[in-house]
Amino acid sequence: MLSNHRSFTRFAVALLLLVFSMSPIFASPSAETAADSADGSGQTAAVPRRIAGAGRGLIQSIGVLGMFPGAMDAMVAVGVTDQGMGDFYELLDPDHENRIRLGRSPGAEELAAANPDMVFLRRYLADSLGAPLETLGIPVEYLDLENPEDFDDDIRLIGSVLGQDERAEQILAWFDARQAALEDAVPPADADSPRVLLLQVSGSPEEPRLSVAPGEWIQNTQIRLAGAQPLGSEAALEGGWAEVSFEQIAAWNPDYIFLISYRSDGVPYRMALESLPLWGELDAVANRRIYAAPADFYSWMQADTRWILGAEWLVRILHPGVLDNSLGADMEGSLRDFFSELYGIDEETFDRELAPRISGDLLVR
Repeated sequence: MLSNHRSFTRFAVALLLLVFSMSPIFASPSAETAADSADGSGQTAAVPRRIAGAGRGLIQSIGVLGMFPGAMDAMVAVGVTDQGMGDFYELLDPDHENRIRLGRSPGAEELAAANPDMVFLRRYLADSLGAPLETLGIPVEYLDLENPEDFDDDIRLIGSVLGQDERAEQILAWFDARQAALEDAVPPADADSPRVLLLQVSGSPEEPRLSVAPGEWIQNTQIRLAGAQPLGSEAALEGGWAEVSFEQIAAWNPDYIFLISYRSDGVPYRMALESLPLWGELDAVANRRIYAAPADFYSWMQADTRWILGAEWLVRILHPGVLDNSLGADMEGSLRDFFSELYGIDEETFDRELAPRISGDLLVR
């Protein structure tokens, strides 16, 4: 985390970049950049006009592609983009009904049948799906999208591929200013910082499965960015979510508990856990410091562009009032700004399509 002086400088520079580069930020690419772009060799390379996306982790790829004007117009084939709470892709692409919709694990031949001139995949699909596509002569770009640094690199990559380098820098300036505002607002985590346990909940609220994320995953990055100590990462050493028991949770006895539900509203899980006498003995529950993480179409606590919203929400819960002067007194302004500046979603569309979907404990309880 940056020092106060460096954070202030970074915040100021990012705001200047944001102000001078937005005219407006979600403008269509010029005719020149829509036709070609420079590849890594300095040569002119054709901008893809028939894009496909598929496979696991597609919602994160679509979330980034959707920030670039014209990218959705070029989509010809799209995999599954609904985690269980709705399909954000359909809001981004008005012509989605005319796209080829693929299953969760399409093969290379099925993708090739759509005749794409570029396929975007997550990097962990390079061997299983990317290599067969490249063997068929179809160009593939791989996205990491696992942490804020990956997002920076992948946004620049997509900007280069689409001939929209300037738009990529505008997007990065927006994220940089937001992150700097959070870092300015809270001190770096230390031994006296709140001890936070973030749990994924799945199954039924009455008999939930409870899991913790590895320490390097973005969920724990969000906690650290909010000036708190993440608990439980030592239980997830195998590179994925690890189930934990109540006995383990009681041994940690966190100051705060945050529940993530990726397929449904997390509030029923929170209410069910609060009703259990054993859970009532935990400090977090006894002090009403157990919260269901917010979501709209997708949860804000994952490697998606919404990671910045999740981090801001954590700061507002853990440090009430510290963002009032920089980002406003509540999350509504940040939400509207996020979807407007990054996705071109106007106020009417926000009120009609997004506001009714927001779930979780958005406000401090």
